[in-house]
Amino acid sequence: MNFLAVSIMTAILGGIGFYLGRDEVSSNASMLLTFQGIIAAAVLVRLNRGVPSLDWKAVKYDAVEKLLQRLEDIAKSYIAVVIINAISIFILIFIQFYNKPEYLYSEKVIMILSTIFGCLLGLLLGRMTHVVWLDLDIVRLQKAVILSAAESENKKTQILSASEKLSEMEKVRITAFPKKNESESGTQ
Repeated sequence: MNFLAVSIMTAILGGIGFYLGRDEVSSNASMLLTFQGIIAAAVLVRLNRGVPSLDWKAVKYDAVEKLLQRLEDIAKSYIAVVIINAISIFILIFIQFYNKPEYLYSEKVIMILSTIFGCLLGLLLGRMTHVVWLDLDIVRLQKAVILSAAESENKKTQILSASEKLSEMEKVRITAFPKKNESESGTQ
C-alpha cells in the first residue's frame, strides 16, 4: 500500500482522536474494542491458512520457493497487524479505565492517548489494506502454481496414454498396407 495513503489515514484518525473528549472515548470504547477483536480474529484465521496440498514433485522449484517466500512475508505482515492491534487495545483499555474523575490524569493525558490511539487505528487500517492486497497476490500465485502442477500432471497422463496406445498397436501388429507387386500391377 502506498506509504503516503497510510500516512494520511494515520494523520486523519490521529486528529480525530485528538479532538475526541473524555465522553466520546468512553462511549465508543466498546464498539472500538469489538472492531479490533474482529480484526484480531480475522488475522488469526488467515494465519491458519495452509499451503495447497499438491504433489510438489510436479511443481517447478522456483514457483514453490516464490510461493513459500510470499507466504512468509504475509505472515510477517500479520504479526505486525497483531502487534499494532494489541498496543492500540491496551491504550484504549487504559483510556477507558483511567478516564474517571477520581484519577488524577488530566484531560491532556487522555487527549494525547486518544491521539496515539487514533494514529494506531489509522496504521492498523492501512496495514490491513496492505495485507488484503498481499492475500490477493498470494491467491494469484497459488493459482499459477496449481495450474502449472495440473498442466504437468496432464502432460504425464497424455504421455502415458499415448504410450499405452502405441504398445497396443504394436501388439496387434498393425503395419502399413502391403506394397503391390509390380507383376500384379504390371503393364498389360
